[in-house]
Amino acid sequence: MAKERKEVELKIDLFLKTYNLMGYDAFTPGDSDLSFSIHYLLEKSKGAQFPFLLANLIDNQSQNPVFRPYIMKEFGDTKVGLLGLVSDRYPLGGPPDERGKFHLSKPVEAARKAIAELKKHQCNVIIVVAHMEEDEQKNIALAIPDIHFIVSGYVRKLKREPLVVNNAEILMAGVRGEYLGRMDF
Repeated sequence: MAKERKEVELKIDLFLKTYNLMGYDAFTPGDSDLSFSIHYLLEKSKGAQFPFLLANLIDNQSQNPVFRPYIMKEFGDTKVGLLGLVSDRYPLGGPPDERGKFHLSKPVEAARKAIAELKKHQCNVIIVVAHMEEDEQKNIALAIPDIHFIVSGYVRKLKREPLVVNNAEILMAGVRGEYLGRMDF
């Protein structure tokens, strides 16, 4: 077990170094990241040159998100709001001392709250980075017409063309950064 943990820690370190070198703007942990240890991810996030975004991972004591729910970026006259969500269908797992300290709130509710904040700051483009099944992404797009793009970091099947639901384009990025895309504003 100690050998497996060491291998996972080395992979996490490699991913973070790579993401730093690539100039990532943000990272949204997925269910497999959260199953390792939330405290460990919080510690590792300190070495990242980008924020970890996750609007619906909640600390049970404070009732606040564990990571930043969203960030805003400006590209010329365009203000982009970027928020992270993970499915609440999956158990958090993690070490025994973390169980009961955190929970995943409903993604639609967390997205509505974060998007309301982003709209207050006049964000004209809203992007959700989502670690969830395609049907959940469609439901979020249907429930919240303010979303322009959903970038899926969970669905393994690459689709070359975006899936359009309501006003949102759902883009499949694969898992573990295997595909890259580019959006120009």
